[in-house]
Amino acid sequence: MKALYRSVQLLLFPPLFFLLTSQSATAKVTAITSKKRFDQKMEQGNPMIVKFYADWCGVCDTVKEAFKEISEDPTFNTIDFIEIDIDKNGPIADQFNVAGIPTFLYLQNDNVVNQEVGVSDIARFKENMGNSIRNSFSKTAPLPKQAEIIIEQEPTTEISKIVVEKENIVPTGSSGFIDQIKAFILWLINALKEVVGTIVNMIKSLFGR
Repeated sequence: MKALYRSVQLLLFPPLFFLLTSQSATAKVTAITSKKRFDQKMEQGNPMIVKFYADWCGVCDTVKEAFKEISEDPTFNTIDFIEIDIDKNGPIADQFNVAGIPTFLYLQNDNVVNQEVGVSDIARFKENMGNSIRNSFSKTAPLPKQAEIIIEQEPTTEISKIVVEKENIVPTGSSGFIDQIKAFILWLINALKEVVGTIVNMIKSLFGR
């Protein structure tokens, strides 16, 4: 019986591990290859961080992985991370008067809310960019504890409005995130059912039943 239980564990855990890691390891950085594609991203209206780079730029290559890791941080899941090769997309670089690389533009509602040219401290790149994101996109920052407590207690509309305005928070878009979580859970349950069904069939075949 113990041997059978061990076999089930060995069969079940690898597929589950693959399913979970394949979701979390998906990169969020979008490589823009045309002006049309960039305009489409702009029309979506999401906050954006646009990195202008070139293949021959050593600093750009050095911070490439760190930029990718920042894009995968759940704290910044409402932000679109974009990278644009200036040698292949000159008109976009000219549109924002990019004069040096790497250049990082923070865009919100079609407006440049922050711009950084070069990297002052490569060792602290992720930390510094995280701080810049929080300062540039205040609406994407996590809810302060006071606001969380009031929302959990289902406050009246008047109280909620005062607290939200005070903390510069716009509590919109959360329903879409919750829907995504629900959809992922349903997908995971269905995947588990398929895995368990496969395991059951294998066990039946082993015992000739």
